[in-house]
Amino acid sequence: GNIEDNLIVVQEEGRDAAILLELSQTNTLGVNTEVTIDLNGSELVEENGELKIKNINADQIKPTGRTVSITPKSTNISSVTAEAKYWGPILVRLENLALTGGQGGLMNGLVNLNDGIATLSTQFQNNSIFSSEELPEVAQTYIGIVRVKDETIFINPRNLDDVLALANETNEDFEMATSTNYDVKSL
Repeated sequence: GNIEDNLIVVQEEGRDAAILLELSQTNTLGVNTEVTIDLNGSELVEENGELKIKNINADQIKPTGRTVSITPKSTNISSVTAEAKYWGPILVRLENLALTGGQGGLMNGLVNLNDGIATLSTQFQNNSIFSSEELPEVAQTYIGIVRVKDETIFINPRNLDDVLALANETNEDFEMATSTNYDVKSL
């Protein structure tokens, strides 16, 4: 993934609000796992601009056995900038972004996202599974978790599919085409 090992982002299905859980050990839960959380002994704190629930052990978080589907909120960089402090670490979807930066042109380190109107950054973790992948110049669709560190807002993807999904599909559609037929109608 592309998040600190001891953090879990919890977002209720169908809601535009989320919160971070900081565990005392490494997170082993899978993406889209529905959980129940025992908050006894936990503490709500604001740390570096983000709300977190701290002092939670892994045994206080129980999978229900149900898989949830969190639909990313379709938005733009200007709205993320204005609303991030109210939304928390929700999953968002941006369209048609130019990507620049990265360490050595890779999906590693600080990357700038520009939608033609505004710019935000993203932070690719050095230990993420895609940190050695080449940074694309354009992402038709970019999905990520909104994060705040001090006054800086980031939109961090969870995996490689969040950045390249539609760009690859479009390329494959054209590459696989063998002929095109048009239906011509007289007016």
